[in-house]
Amino acid sequence: MYIRKAINFSRACPTRLLEPSASSAPRFKSLVWFAVGTILLGVFSSGLVATQSIEKEGYITVRLLDANNGKPLKGVSLGFLVWEGKGRAVELSNAITNADGRIVLRLPSPVPERVGITYSPNEVRSCSDEAFPTVQILKTGIVAEYKCDDGKLKRFPTRTAGELVIFTRRVSLLERLRREIP
Repeated sequence: MYIRKAINFSRACPTRLLEPSASSAPRFKSLVWFAVGTILLGVFSSGLVATQSIEKEGYITVRLLDANNGKPLKGVSLGFLVWEGKGRAVELSNAITNADGRIVLRLPSPVPERVGITYSPNEVRSCSDEAFPTVQILKTGIVAEYKCDDGKLKRFPTRTAGELVIFTRRVSLLERLRREIP
């Protein structure tokens, strides 16, 4: 019905055969809605696949957790290192964790074999390794080994592909003062 008003079908025009009849109008509308829905689904799903492949290929998410309670540490400054062919460490970037204790790191091309994490010694104390294989992070994710205290965690975090989970502890004021006094 809407198509008839928008297009002037004359008797001489051979496209008159394409005009929907009154009985096929509801069927025609449902086909149009089906086509629109299919197109939108295709567009959105291709966008999600593209986003997931970008995260897997060129980005690593680092999640920093408090070793005491397993909660995210926000506002912590981290440095990222990669190693050149001769074994020399090169600083890649610096960032500060968000409210979820996360930082997204864009990897250089070609993807380095290992990624390293550095901390400010006045801010946090490391309870994990500081270098990790990039391929394993991208494929399955890594939860770093917990090395503080007795080595037992209250809560064991989950991992996802492209994510590196690291344990640290904030340095207390008393610990800072002890370091300063000889």
